[in-house]
Amino acid sequence: MISGINFLYFLFFIFIAKMRLSEATPEKLQELFELIINEKLQHDFSYYWNSQEEFYYDIRECARQEGYDGDLDNYDAMYWYFKGKNNTPAQQP
Repeated sequence: MISGINFLYFLFFIFIAKMRLSEATPEKLQELFELIINEKLQHDFSYYWNSQEEFYYDIRECARQEGYDGDLDNYDAMYWYFKGKNNTPAQQP
């Protein structure tokens, strides 16, 4: 469950703001990728990928594998989806 303020930001970014992956800085893309895989990378972008296109592809594929079914070119929507997903405590049975 997304907290109230995060939910409002989430709605704002889904319906109003839309930064495409190609418009994001490499640092923002790396932050997004780390949210998607829920792990901190040890090196920067150039260590893992030969081109930005490869990086975009991996972001989209990993997001899809992690259950994201929204716009795969919307940086903001993906960021807030995974930010909320990673900050949500697991429910106890």
